[in-house]
Amino acid sequence: MTSDSNTSNSQTPSANEIHNTEILTQCDHYAETILKITCDIRNQGFTSRVIPDFPKTSLLAMMEDTKKPRNVLTREELHNYLYSKLINLDTLTMPTPEAFTTLANIVNKFHEGLRILKNADAKVFGCSLVYGQWLQMSFEYINNPSKKSGYRNNWKQWLSDNNICIKQGR
Repeated sequence: MTSDSNTSNSQTPSANEIHNTEILTQCDHYAETILKITCDIRNQGFTSRVIPDFPKTSLLAMMEDTKKPRNVLTREELHNYLYSKLINLDTLTMPTPEAFTTLANIVNKFHEGLRILKNADAKVFGCSLVYGQWLQMSFEYINNPSKKSGYRNNWKQWLSDNNICIKQGR
């Protein structure tokens, strides 16, 4: 008589694995039933089948658990990454449509135009980062009593008083 109790204990699925298997089985049942319903409707014009419940929340939770961990950048690494994406363009011009002789010519213009738009987005993003630095600096200046800015109200009021048309974040 051979003892398999040691090997079977090491292969016993955990409660979480059993739960996940049940969820996947429910998803399979849902998919199979939907396929049967669509076949019935195509072939007979109707169906008497009932759509089963789909465990969407549970499946999404399982998918979230199995996601690869994202590489989290440190403050300096993030700064360097974002800085590397900035494009320094003094002027952005989009060529106007011209007469074209081939469809390939217009496709090339679309590609060129998309490159220009992406560069413009990068330029705007860079300007937004600098604008954010100005906002941070002024926020710290207004809220630091040792700076003696002479301003007696809060940051939100300062934005309003100086007609800076942005709203304070929460």
